[in-house]
Amino acid sequence: VEDEVPSNAGFASVAQAVAYAKALYGFDVSVAAYPETRPKAKSAQSDMDALLAKQAAGADRAITQFFFDNADFYAFRERALAAGVTIPIVPGVIPVYGFARIVKFAATCGAAIPDDMAKRFATCGDDRHAQSEVARALVEAQVRDLARNGVEAIHIYTLNRSDIAADAVRAFRAELDRQQPKLPVVRSFALAG
Repeated sequence: VEDEVPSNAGFASVAQAVAYAKALYGFDVSVAAYPETRPKAKSAQSDMDALLAKQAAGADRAITQFFFDNADFYAFRERALAAGVTIPIVPGVIPVYGFARIVKFAATCGAAIPDDMAKRFATCGDDRHAQSEVARALVEAQVRDLARNGVEAIHIYTLNRSDIAADAVRAFRAELDRQQPKLPVVRSFALAG
């Protein structure tokens, strides 16, 4: 099965686990989605089929794998809508707490590192303060753009660091506040460690 969970969990797929959790416990269930095709996926369509199966099983929302180019998220959102995904798709955002580390992490997930991002970090050298400032500027620009393009909630992969993540939340909230007439009053933020 494309989207398997560990066999000791007793489920053949994530969709099966979602259906079980919804039927037995009535949990609010968030599932994974992939704006860029996962390295282990057979294709982008197999990732989409897995998302549709999780939706059919009762998932309440999908939280995406992190990405750095919002165009990838917007294209995925359009493909998902065209495929029949109706649950909210919450973009996953990750502040860069160490560029070399995030490059390795992104490679395992299939997340592309934009050239301009790599160039900005290259200019920092080993200066950790400069790296933090570039990371902060990049994630704040990313979340502001998401808010301007109809995103009402974000999921931040904090990696147990709150400094830049908190700044991203503030930037997202500020942009939502500027968009007040266009967006509903209810806002949610998902933070993961």
